[in-house]
Parts: sequence; structure tokens; C-alpha cells
Amino acid sequence: MFVAAVISAIVSAPPPTGFTTAVERVALERTASSVDVQVDPLMRAINLRGARPVARQKSQLCPKVQQRRTEVTLECTTRRLWAALGEDSQGLYLDVRTLRGVTWTWDANAVPLQTWPLKPLGIPDACPGTSDAVKAECLLGEGRLFEAEELYTAALRGVDAHLARVRLGDLAMLRGDAEGALSWYSKVTSAGPTARMAELRLCDLTGACLGLKPPTLAGLPPEMELEARLHLIRQDLAIDRDRQAMQQLVSQLEAKRPICQRTRAFCQKAVAAALASEDEETVSLALSAFATAGLSEGPFGVEVAQAAAAAAEAAGAPAFAAAVLSSLSGRLPADELDRHLQHVVRLYLSAGDTIRAGYIVEYAAQKLPAATFRARAWSTLSRATNPGRPVASARTPPPRLTERLPELTQDIEVSRE
Repeated sequence: MFVAAVISAIVSAPPPTGFTTAVERVALERTASSVDVQVDPLMRAINLRGARPVARQKSQLCPKVQQRRTEVTLECTTRRLWAALGEDSQGLYLDVRTLRGVTWTWDANAVPLQTWPLKPLGIPDACPGTSDAVKAECLLGEGRLFEAEELYTAALRGVDAHLARVRLGDLAMLRGDAEGALSWYSKVTSAGPTARMAELRLCDLTGACLGLKPPTLAGLPPEMELEARLHLIRQDLAIDRDRQAMQQLVSQLEAKRPICQRTRAFCQKAVAAALASEDEETVSLALSAFATAGLSEGPFGVEVAQAAAAAAEAAGAPAFAAAVLSSLSGRLPADELDRHLQHVVRLYLSAGDTIRAGYIVEYAAQKLPAATFRARAWSTLSRATNPGRPVASARTPPPRLTERLPELTQDIEVSRE
């Protein structure tokens, strides 16, 4: 069971100096009365609304600045990223830090916190529980964090103290208390599954094991093994080992393991990050994970689908890209639909599929304002959907994608109506 944490209660405390390798303060100027920052570590990005970096200052950690519709995006050099807004006598600023370990924000960039099965841990009890540790684990699953913390603290005096220490560390991390979490995880000295999960969390915090031989996961209960696998995937992504991360993810999906079933947001973010790679095999694996896990649905479905389509198009696979994008047509804002549908038609034409291109033209005629559809671009596309009209040939995909994409395209569930 995944924890329904009360996000508004989480404190975004800055990481202590010992957990960072670089610190930078970026001066900001307001562009609106309300200012908001969102950190997207897996995409190496910081998104600002209502403010922008002052023109005279260039960030070293996030050197590229992209002005988008309603926000400014800082493109950073690392995924081990932490950032928060601050203000002092000199004005508004952005505190940016590079972490030693893995970013610990509890959002889609992190491995979701979940409760564990009790019997494999040697605890002969079940919810609602009779012992303090089990009662606390049940409350944790319900998102009742403050009550759970009180019972985990009481459980430190009992036989299940090892579970209580891990969970007190998790709750400290939810508050942004890295030092407190490190202290609790370090105190888990018992052998068994709980200690192995504590070791993964210590690696996330300190970065001491990143890049080293991963631990064996044999013997862990299935639910805990999947959680551990997600930690290893996240750790690989943190140090830019995108191919290894996608190999792990695809191997789990091919084995029919439900690794993305309840962690869809994390899988979408991880795959979107890997799709930006310049390595052909990494992109191929990421496309396979996208199609196999059906990641176009869910909280970041549009974003990862657009990334998958862009990667496939760049590799010379327009049919795959068109199939993915056409499935998004009913989910986009009205002001994006015209350009989107034109793009889909051109992709189908590039793939030589004038029939589906024609379907999209008909869909556009129904959905777009009449004045928009009468534009010259749509007249040209309408004529091009004539099967007798020659179309541009698609660039030949790289060999590995040539082998994978025809099958993957069939996996994409799209409406043909």
C-alpha cells in the first residue's frame, strides 16, 4: 500500500552542508506577485513561475535559461538537484544545490513510500494490528503520519524496533530532515529485509554506493524487491547511467512484474528522462518501456508520450510517433490542437500512411474552428492525403529501432475513429 502523505505538511528544509557538493545562490527578479518553483531533478530542470534570473547573473549549476509560455526553465548540469526560493535584504533568490546522493523530494522524481507485508518480516500480525509497530504501519498506509510516528517511537522498546527505525527515518525524510533520517537508518543493525531496505536509503542519502556493484535482491519479499529495484533504477539515473536504468526497468516489464503498476508517475518520469538520451540503445529501451507499460495514461502521460514521439521521430520512425501523438488528441488544450494535428498528419504522410493521415484531417475538420481549418496549411495537408499523391519517404531508423518499433507500434492503444 502506498502512503497518501499530506504534502502540505512537508517542510522543505535545505540539505545540510555535509549532504551537498556544490551550493549556488541565483538572484531573481519578480515578474508577478506570486512566485513558485518546481524542481524536476530527473529532467535536470528547475521551473520558475512569477520570477526569472537577473540578466547580469549566469548560473554555473543551471547555465541555460529557457523562457516558456508562463514560466522560465533553468536547465541544469545534474540530476542530483535541490532548489528552493529564499529572500533576504537584497531581494529574492533561488538556492540551488548539488547533492552527494539522490534527490529526496517526495514527488514523482522519488521512489514512492509504501508499506510492507508483515509476515515476511517475521511479524505475525495484520492490520489494524495489536503491537505498536503494526498499528503504526497501518496508520502509515492510511496517511496518518503524526499518529504513526508516535507509535513507531513507542515501538522502539519492542521486538520490532528495526522496522520502527526505518520508518522514523522515512518520516524524517518527509520533513526534509536528512540528518535525522541518516541517524535512524544507521541504527538498523538487524539482518534481514528491513536492514537491506535501510541500506538502500542510506545510499540515496549519502551517495556512497552510487556507481558500485548493486546489492543482490534475492530473498526479498516480492513487494520489497520491486521497491528496491526502483531505488536502484533511481540511483542509476542520478549518476546518468540511463542505459542501465532502462535495462533494469525493461527486464522487469518483460518478466511481467508489476513494477509500474502502482508507481506510474515515477516510471513516466524515469522513461521521459531516458528518452532525452543521445544513446540509441537507451532510447530504444525507453521506448520499449513506454509501450510495454502503457505509460501514456496517468499523471505525466502527455509529457512522456510527447517525449516518446519526439524520440521516435528523430530516429526516423514516423509511424510510431504518429500513433503515440494521435492518442493524445483528445487530451490537449484547445490552443495546442491545431499545431498538434498538423504534426500528426505530416508524420503519417512521412510514414506513407495516407489513410490514417486522412482520418486525422477529418478529425481536424470536426474539432477545429472553421476559420482555422480553412488555412492554407490544412488545404495542403488535405490534398496530400490523396493516396495517389507522392509523399516524402521517411529516414531509415537505426537497426535496433528498426527491429523494435514495428512491434511496439502495435502496443500503442489509440483510437482510429
